Amino acid sequence: SNSRRRQEEVEPRPLELSLNPEDGSLLTAPLSRVLISATDGLYTDLSNIAHGELEVPTASDDPEVPPTLKKEKMSNLSFAQRRHELSWRLAQHGKALMHVASLTAAVHSTEMAKATVVSTKALKHARTAWVQADEAQDALYFFHAQLFPARQAPHDVYGALDLLKEGQWKDLPTDL
Repeated sequence: SNSRRRQEEVEPRPLELSLNPEDGSLLTAPLSRVLISATDGLYTDLSNIAHGELEVPTASDDPEVPPTLKKEKMSNLSFAQRRHELSWRLAQHGKALMHVASLTAAVHSTEMAKATVVSTKALKHARTAWVQADEAQDALYFFHAQLFPARQAPHDVYGALDLLKEGQWKDLPTDL
């Protein structure tokens, strides 16, 4: 009884988060959309397994050639391929449904909502600071490139003092 209860307990797992590439905030979606996409994917796969064709990766003899996808009926696959396809698809859908379960549980907890808002603000701030630092670095680089052609020729202070003091320039360059 104790071991069975331990098997049924949900273990916390890291949740993979996606960021908005424009501002660095967390990508969010309504819970209904997440639930529908997870269950639709599961039902589509189940229907394809039972009645349709699956996209199955096929490997070539050459290890440098990447595997290609090929449509196959489940009944045409070998036992090992069927077992692999079923376990892989169940694992993928299990992850999606685990996300839905954790999100559904989080709806009742305001701590999750607060953590999401705080994380989004922190990620937006980090993204903004990173973009601003990148823009500043670019501006400095291009400004520095404009400095070299704008510089003036170095002054000959010693030559000017000789001219003022003695009336002649003793160290006059010969290549003028």
